[in-house]
Amino acid sequence: MIDYKLLSSKYGGLALAAVLTYLAPLQSTLFLIVAISLIDFITGIMSAKTKGDLITSNKMIRKFYAVLSYFLAILISHVIGGYYGDADFMVKAVVAIIAVSELQSVRENIKGVTNLDILKPLINMLERKSE
Repeated sequence: MIDYKLLSSKYGGLALAAVLTYLAPLQSTLFLIVAISLIDFITGIMSAKTKGDLITSNKMIRKFYAVLSYFLAILISHVIGGYYGDADFMVKAVVAIIAVSELQSVRENIKGVTNLDILKPLINMLERKSE
């Protein structure tokens, strides 16, 4: 359980400021993950409505937990990478894995709404160029 008194105290504020200062170099990275996750969330709702699936708070909270776990993975990769001397590489690798996963989910959601695979034209173009 979160002790809100600790967060509002002088020491809680200092701890929060220290964490935010430590994460400042990751600000744009975290924003990218939030943006992609938000797009996935919106397209997921659209896909569920198109399919007639029931949208419940239990299903919606899973996205919150996913984004929270993404943040933790990025933070941990930043700490581990900093320990080994190359935090940027570690963070970029983790963010790339997360972004590919979320973009694949967006692709599936768009296919669920429009019944159109948005990568099919790109795949066809690459196949023509390889011939």
